[in-house]
Amino acid sequence: CLTDLLQLLDHARDTGADAVLILPPYYFANVPSQGIEEFLDKALSDCTDCIPAFLYHFPKHTGNAITPEMYGRLAKKHENCLLGIKDSGGNLQDSIAFQKAAPNLRVIVGNDR
Repeated sequence: CLTDLLQLLDHARDTGADAVLILPPYYFANVPSQGIEEFLDKALSDCTDCIPAFLYHFPKHTGNAITPEMYGRLAKKHENCLLGIKDSGGNLQDSIAFQKAAPNLRVIVGNDR
């Protein structure tokens, strides 16, 4: 899953994409939050100095959630490439918590069906 993502990031960079949207792993549901954070951390590390990124919180379809705490840690570590998060979780309190966790980054709220 990570290898595929890294190849897609290379493709996005090579084709001139303005930014990428990164989902947590979705083939395996209920991954421990530490595993999700490590996956996103590795993906964002690959984005450093090459292409801006948004994270995509869509637990209904991925089976894995990005927590506000996780988002805050990733935002601090990857401030040079992380632009924000697309929150399709459907919980306004989570959206507010994402904004509080990284107040300088964007939170895009919307339900994707």
